[in-house]
Amino acid sequence: MDSVPPSAADVLPCTATPVDKALSLLRHADIEPPAGDPSSAAWLTALIDAPSNRSGREPLTGLANRCSFEPTRVPVIDMDPFNAVNDRYGLLAGDQVPA
Repeated sequence: MDSVPPSAADVLPCTATPVDKALSLLRHADIEPPAGDPSSAAWLTALIDAPSNRSGREPLTGLANRCSFEPTRVPVIDMDPFNAVNDRYGLLAGDQVPA
């Protein structure tokens, strides 16, 4: 893949603030910056949350993708009737016991 050199508009000055850098990253990812007062805590929270909110949605449909779901845990119960044999003599011995 060919590397595209950054344009002058893409390069931030060394004096750029973290907010400037975050806004630049949002623009680069085609994410709209949050609306509201940039000096408010709510605006800063929205700025921080914007990329993660976008990552949980499919860009084409806007529907939630697999990243937005919690992993499901399923309890496993040992139904082995030879559990006592396995515990006492080992798994190989338990495999030798006829069903």
